[in-house]
Amino acid sequence: MQVKNVMTFICYFILSVSMFRTVSTRGSCWETKMCCPGRNSTCVVQEYSNAVSDEVKEEKCYCDENCLTLRDCCKDYDRACRAKDCVVSEWTKWKKCNTRCGIGTMSRKRSIIDEPSNGGSKCRRLHQKRGCIGFHCGDDDKKAALNEMALLLPETYSKARRYNPEKDIRKNLRDKYHKKMLYKRKRYCIQFKIVKTHKFCNSSNTSWTRALAIQGSTVCAECEPYTMAAMNGARCKGDGVAGVETRWKATNVPFCHGRWIQQDVVEKCSCKRKMKDVARYTFV
Repeated sequence: MQVKNVMTFICYFILSVSMFRTVSTRGSCWETKMCCPGRNSTCVVQEYSNAVSDEVKEEKCYCDENCLTLRDCCKDYDRACRAKDCVVSEWTKWKKCNTRCGIGTMSRKRSIIDEPSNGGSKCRRLHQKRGCIGFHCGDDDKKAALNEMALLLPETYSKARRYNPEKDIRKNLRDKYHKKMLYKRKRYCIQFKIVKTHKFCNSSNTSWTRALAIQGSTVCAECEPYTMAAMNGARCKGDGVAGVETRWKATNVPFCHGRWIQQDVVEKCSCKRKMKDVARYTFV
């Protein structure tokens, strides 16, 4: 009797299986714990039939980033493999200029807190550099300054040649050839005492040089940004060394030259405003 019941059960089971409709279940990235970057043909979930059948229909779905393009992702791809953007820290402070004298660079950086995944946006720039100028020039720069000769023009030429570096047409040249110089030293003025001069400076044909012809007189020379030699620490050629005799020459005035001593340097200065009572000149 028991054998008969078992045989009957087996028969009903086989009959039900043969009549059962084959149903395919969709693959799951979540269940298989698959999430792959880029294109990866091995990041595949094999679909299977949940019933016995003579014809098993094999289908596949993918859990790699490229499935979004090919449209063959598993249904739960968005939930299981949601895109995560790169997360970076705040910028550090700018480091000091890498040169004490002349043109250099300064840098800053930031770090990655969380790497991107599942098609999230890539990490943005982690390092930045910008131009800088070192003004702490040492003995080498002083030695160079001692051998330089200042070329002078009257202060009125300074007005004619003044320009706004952000609006003047010469901004194109600056942007093309000096992109790393993001900021410049402002103009400055220097007070000199004439210690030696030449008689031709007192010529009636050139009245602007007469103050240069007076030994012991005080003059002011203004250095503007576009006349600075950045490789020498952003200064004008021939601007002298404190307390030491250096050379000067009046531009386009034959034999008008001499020596002077630097007495005072004033940053962000205009000779016209700072030293109204002395003869005023500009460096070439």
